[in-house]
Amino acid sequence: MTFFAVIYRPGSNWVQGRAFQEQDRIVAHRDFLREQFDHRRVLIAGPFLDDQGGIGIFECASSDELVELLQEDTTIAQNLLAYEAHPCALPFIR
Repeated sequence: MTFFAVIYRPGSNWVQGRAFQEQDRIVAHRDFLREQFDHRRVLIAGPFLDDQGGIGIFECASSDELVELLQEDTTIAQNLLAYEAHPCALPFIR
């Protein structure tokens, strides 16, 4: 298994000037992350406090598996959020 840092950014359907919590369908994103957390695919996740996106640390077998998983998030599929993913080592995790 590999860890991936996923950086979320506003997508093309993000409403500028509207806070993260006020974006349409953002509850679906939270629910998606909660489900992945419950299934031990997400170690940590949360929004940036400047309303410019957020971060999640995922554990998947491959980058292809991660991409497939992230496409299940309706906020990604509907371009509310965009993301970039980076494989990473986590030598200092508790």
